[in-house]
Amino acid sequence: MSEDYYDLPELITLSEYDGNFNLYLEAIYELFKKDFIEKHPVFQGTRVGLKKASAERRERSDVLAHDFGGGK
Repeated sequence: MSEDYYDLPELITLSEYDGNFNLYLEAIYELFKKDFIEKHPVFQGTRVGLKKASAERRERSDVLAHDFGGGK
């Protein structure tokens, strides 16, 4: 049985972006996008997929990002 393994990226810290949360969030999102959207990871023979977030959940995420300096 063939198994696909992915190496975890190096830890990315906010301090690497001089505390700039927007740049930090963009960097970790790019890794997420590469690993879960562009690739299709497999765990124990089953493809790992994403669920689309409801509008309410997206709104809560936007509020949370704003509270931590990542919003508009």
